[in-house]
Amino acid sequence: MKTLSKYLGLQSITGKFLWITGLFMLVLFASLFAWRYGQVSAPINSQFKDKGISLTLSLAGTIESIVQQDLGNGVTLKDGKYISGAQLKQWLFDDRLSVIPESETAAQIRLKDPEYAAAKQTLFDGSEIPLWKYELKYESVFDAYTDQRWQGVIDSYLRSENVVFALPVFFSDKKEAAGYIPTHNTVYSPVDDESEDKWGSVGLISQKYRANRIFNDVTGYNAAAVTDREKPLVQTYPRLIDGKIVTMWDISSPLYFDGKHWGAVRVAISKQIADKTIANQRMQILIQYLYMFVIIMVVLLILSLILVKAKMNRLTAKTKSMFASGRVDLTEEFDSRSKDEIGRFSSEMNHLMEQLRKLVLCIHSVSSEVTDSGRKLNENVAVTKQSADVFNHTLDEISSGASQQAIGAHQGAVALSEMANGVQRIAESIGDIASSSHDTLAQLQQGKSHIQMVIGQMNNLLTSTLGTKEVIQILHARSAEIGTFASFITDISNQTNILSLNASIEASRAGEHGRGFQVIAAEIRKLAIQSKASSDRILMMIQEIQAHVEMAVSSMTANSSFVQESVEVVNQVGESLGKIVSSTQSVTSRSEDVSATAEELSASVQEVTATVDDMASISEESAKHIQSAASTYKGQLQVMEGIMQSAEHLNALAERLEEEIRMFKLDENGKI
Repeated sequence: MKTLSKYLGLQSITGKFLWITGLFMLVLFASLFAWRYGQVSAPINSQFKDKGISLTLSLAGTIESIVQQDLGNGVTLKDGKYISGAQLKQWLFDDRLSVIPESETAAQIRLKDPEYAAAKQTLFDGSEIPLWKYELKYESVFDAYTDQRWQGVIDSYLRSENVVFALPVFFSDKKEAAGYIPTHNTVYSPVDDESEDKWGSVGLISQKYRANRIFNDVTGYNAAAVTDREKPLVQTYPRLIDGKIVTMWDISSPLYFDGKHWGAVRVAISKQIADKTIANQRMQILIQYLYMFVIIMVVLLILSLILVKAKMNRLTAKTKSMFASGRVDLTEEFDSRSKDEIGRFSSEMNHLMEQLRKLVLCIHSVSSEVTDSGRKLNENVAVTKQSADVFNHTLDEISSGASQQAIGAHQGAVALSEMANGVQRIAESIGDIASSSHDTLAQLQQGKSHIQMVIGQMNNLLTSTLGTKEVIQILHARSAEIGTFASFITDISNQTNILSLNASIEASRAGEHGRGFQVIAAEIRKLAIQSKASSDRILMMIQEIQAHVEMAVSSMTANSSFVQESVEVVNQVGESLGKIVSSTQSVTSRSEDVSATAEELSASVQEVTATVDDMASISEESAKHIQSAASTYKGQLQVMEGIMQSAEHLNALAERLEEEIRMFKLDENGKI
């Protein structure tokens, strides 16, 4: 199929133009020929009819003139007999006819032919008679006059090959006489050897001799009966001659002698000759149209080769050179100097190439920005991950310190409980105060040391908590910056998608030449969609990180408040223990106040014990919150790793886009 299409030239614009134009011209010429085909027949038929009418009117007028002259002067026949005008008028209107005996004898011979014997002839009134009877020959009293005076005139009107016969036809009210032909033209009434018919009859009795017969069929009777001088009667007459049907126009005009209707003149014009003339005319028209078609197609072929194909070849060569090196050379320009359609097309192609160059440069710029943004995103994510690792380590240390603080608080609570028991024993055994005051003093010293350790740990916890709060706030700020980068990546992907859509539109306008670039535009659109999906995922993860960071900030703010309160309480405990130590040191000298002091000491110890229990609970809660924050931040570290993977994928897409863009040549050095 492709070989046939190439052989017929359907793969080129010139070939398609010629085929389409040829088909259009063929349909146009065929329509014109069909119209002319039908128009040819009418004027030719009219011409033949008009000629027959003219001949008929002329012949009728000539015969009437001759008869009118003879009616006035009389006439001498060939045998020397003179006939006066009155006698001639009597002869002309005598409708008595007598059968020629030799004709009846010839009819009997013909009847031996079964086919002829069975033949019938339909008359003007619809009745039928045998053909042999219809072809009998007759004589009238005016045959000698018509043969002498009319024969030569009739023969003179048969010089045209279009005329089949010309003859006078007699009309009578008698059915048997209406349509009698006394005289026939010589051509159709031969008397020599050519008159012999197939039954051997010659001369007057031959079937070929058409005169002296009665043609009272429909055509013959109507022709004899016509009376309108102004409008001759035209009939189509299919006539059997030598076994063939010959169609003709039978034209008749009336004959009036001395004002009385005698009959008419019949002139038969060959319709076959008219049809042949029409066929020849139609053939000439067909040949003319064929010549015109061939000449027009040859001219179109030459013009298309000169004006179209040469320019199309240059366009094709220029297009091939653009892709010859395996890259799309956008530095090429089409020749747009001509002002025709191809020149305008070349100008539009140059404009398209310019737009492609701008588009590729824009894509290259965007690709570079995407690459730089991806690189910066990787760096920022790496920095954020390092900060997150440090923060995670700090959270682990805070969690460990909080656990130790809780243990120390429990130990303090146990110590205070033992001290309370000691004070109770002091209250119960006031008598043993002096002996056990040294032991009590030692235990108070130890409790003071423990309280100072608790104060130091609480201060460390407060410092760590505040540091953790600052780190979390920094992390919150960094996550906001990452969100800004992700939004920027989203904008880049949207812009890239718009650029790819524009590239697809331009490629669609370019048709076949922009199909390769349309594939590139589709790949760019895929990259833009993947970049947007990654940036959306980054935004979601950053939002989750920000939510957890905000929770951590809130938690650390609350913890810092609790730790500050704990520090204040522990300071109060330290002050109370200091007072206890001072009181214990002076117990020896103030034994008389031991009872009151013991009661006060017992109440203070109980308060301290309650405070230390609260501090222990707060420490446990702080440890739990810190452990929860550490667990949450580990999840954030995993999100950070996902962000890094997305950033790496974005870099890979940008590099792939760079590779695709390298297919285009934008300067003379073959570079983008």
